[in-house]
Amino acid sequence: MLWRPYSFIGVIIAGLILSLIFINYRYQTIRQNYQTLKQQYHAQIEAVKRQQQKIDTLHQLNIQHTEELNNAKTELDKLHDAVRAGNKWLRLNAVCRTSKTATPQSRHDEATPTTW
Repeated sequence: MLWRPYSFIGVIIAGLILSLIFINYRYQTIRQNYQTLKQQYHAQIEAVKRQQQKIDTLHQLNIQHTEELNNAKTELDKLHDAVRAGNKWLRLNAVCRTSKTATPQSRHDEATPTTW
């Protein structure tokens, strides 16, 4: 009859050992998942930093190009006003080049009458 209390204690110890093994396995799995997530998090942080640097660079370029565009528009407005006022003259040096291929005839060409 003395073996019954000892067997109960043995079952409890065996259950505790099995639960410790299961808890240790779950802990290792969670730890690996945590390490993987931590690495992914740091990679994402670096990607966001690089992207922010690119955005800042593009913003600076946009500011620079906008200033250049505004300066060019101001200069064009000044020239337009000067031409309108007659202070400056506008001279165009245009060249029209003829193509070496035969030009297509218009259907309204009077030199070649058509009979219908």
